[in-house]
Formats: sequence, C-alpha cells, structure tokens
Amino acid sequence: MSDQIEIICNLSGCSVEDAKRVFEETKDIVESVDRLLVKPKNFYEKYIPVKKEPVLTPDQIEVKKVRELMKIFDDKRSTSTNQPDCVTQTEKPILHEETVLQNNCFQQCQIPSLVEEVEKPETVYQ
Repeated sequence: MSDQIEIICNLSGCSVEDAKRVFEETKDIVESVDRLLVKPKNFYEKYIPVKKEPVLTPDQIEVKKVRELMKIFDDKRSTSTNQPDCVTQTEKPILHEETVLQNNCFQQCQIPSLVEEVEKPETVYQ
C-alpha cells in the first residue's frame, strides 16, 4: 500500500496524509491523482462568465415538464408512417418536363411582313 501512496504523491505532488485520505476514498491510483491535481484555470474563464442554472418556481417547473412532453409527442408524430387521413398534399409535384427550358424558336431569322394576308374560305356557287 505504501507503493501506491508513494506513486500518488509523486504524480500529484501532494503530502502523504492527503494521498492516504484520497486513496482510502477512491481505492484507485488514477482517480486519486485526478482528485488531487488542481485544475488549471483557462485564460478565457475570466472573460466568459459561467452560466448558472436559474432557480425555477413550481409553475415554471410544471411548464417545463409539459414542454418536454409535447416535444416528445411532436417527435413521435413527425416520424410516424401512419399519417392521419385529414392531412392531404395541397401542392402538386413539379414534373421535370415542366421545368426544362424549351427552345421553340426557329433557327432562321424570319422577318415579319407588314401586311398580312388573310385567308378567306372560297365559296362555291352552283
């Protein structure tokens, strides 16, 4: 047991008493060293405040529970394959043929005539 406490003291740089106390709580060398090591503060922690959990009133707790329940219901309904009959698709799918650009122009240039002749059906008299 003294070897384990010696290892803890060497790795964490603490006293023998602290190493014994923590080792008796955890019964693991790695966990003991982890608890004894001081977590270094990051340089950005002084600029970014830690967000604390707000204290909720009983009414807010009930509302939070209802919201979580409704979210579960919404998630189940959206993934369901059995959609209700009243839900119908209002938009028609756009077919590929309707979206393709069409070229209805002649390749030759046609000059419009100024006077267009109107074709009259001929009447035949007997």
